[in-house]
Amino acid sequence: MFPEVPVILGFRTPEGPAFRALVDGGERQTGPGRGFLPPHGSLDVGVGVRPMRKPAAELVAEALRQLDVDDPIEAVMIGDQYFTDIVSANLAGARSIKVDTLDRSSFPAPVRLSQRFETAWVGLLRAIRLLPDG
Repeated sequence: MFPEVPVILGFRTPEGPAFRALVDGGERQTGPGRGFLPPHGSLDVGVGVRPMRKPAAELVAEALRQLDVDDPIEAVMIGDQYFTDIVSANLAGARSIKVDTLDRSSFPAPVRLSQRFETAWVGLLRAIRLLPDG
């Protein structure tokens, strides 16, 4: 939808983090562990290599590097889930905006379950006034 915005895939490797940035139809590989990256499109990540999952400050930091943003406070991450998108932005020092999920049915069952848990948890925090309404 936005070809100039990179999609970042991160991996934890024995040599440190490695990133694959997909942008403008091409790919950039960065990070000290980039020699451990699996071939593009491969699900075989190899021994000692694990995909990064949100929340991960490293993923946001790499996206900001790819976009030439020096100070994370200059960026705003928009996401529909507190426990992944919003926490990732906060861990990286970026601002965040929480938006409603448009089509929950488009997510895999484990994500939908996590979203239900998140909704209940946030509702509880609002009920006991640890989070503001809205």
